[in-house]
Formats: sequence, C-alpha cells, structure tokens
Amino acid sequence: MWANTGWDLLCSAGLDRIATLLPARSSDAFPRLIAEGLIADAAFVDGSHLFHEVFLDFYYLRKVVKPGGLVVIDDADKPSVRTAVHYFEVNLGWTALPDPFTAGTWRTVGNDPNGESMPRCRAFRLPDVVSEPRSGDFLPF
Repeated sequence: MWANTGWDLLCSAGLDRIATLLPARSSDAFPRLIAEGLIADAAFVDGSHLFHEVFLDFYYLRKVVKPGGLVVIDDADKPSVRTAVHYFEVNLGWTALPDPFTAGTWRTVGNDPNGESMPRCRAFRLPDVVSEPRSGDFLPF
C-alpha cells in the first residue's frame, strides 16, 4: 500500500548504509536473523496489527536488539499493538521514551475528528540487562 515509502526516506537520508529492509514476514525473517547471530542497536517495526503476530514480533525483537537498544513501533495507537506493548512494559521492563515524535505522527483515534489524538509511532528502550521472569512473576497486563 505504501510502496516502501519509509525505506525510500531512509535511503534519501543516506541511512541505507547502516540499515536493511527485510521485505518478508517477520515470523519467517526473525528466526533466520537470530540463527545468523544478528544483533542490532535498534529496530523499526511496521508489521501486522494482529495481537498474536505483534506479540511474536516483540518476543523476537528482545533477541535481536541489544540490551539497552531502541525499538520504534509504528501504529502504536492500534489496540492490539498497545496491548502487546503493555505486556512488554509491565513484565519485561521496556521503557517508553517520552514524546520522541512530537510532529507528524499523531493520529485521531476512531473516525471522530474531535476524538483523542494518540501518537502513531512510539519508541521504547530495552532494559540494559536481559532477564527472563519466573513464571510466578507474571503481572496481568
């Protein structure tokens, strides 16, 4: 639909030297990247809006993005994406960066032009130390 507009913008800024576009389903690409040993400083995710697929993306991002790294999420205003993000904030220590996108990424929720505005993109800092919570440590999200 958007014909790689975001990638074209990255290329025009010369960032294609340090970034890679993966035109594949993340559920197929992430296991391959992990097997290849990829470690990234940051990742931008513009994927599915289905909760189970978003959750899986975030699960894999914990394995690909280095501790203390950055994850930027598109369409963070979607309920399924917000719910998945909330799990990772509450249970795995992802920290939202306050207002990293102050212009150009706000969207009105629903079809009401007077409705609440929410940021379309959000950025999160991963914890500096990776740890796996024990099953008894689960917090409802």
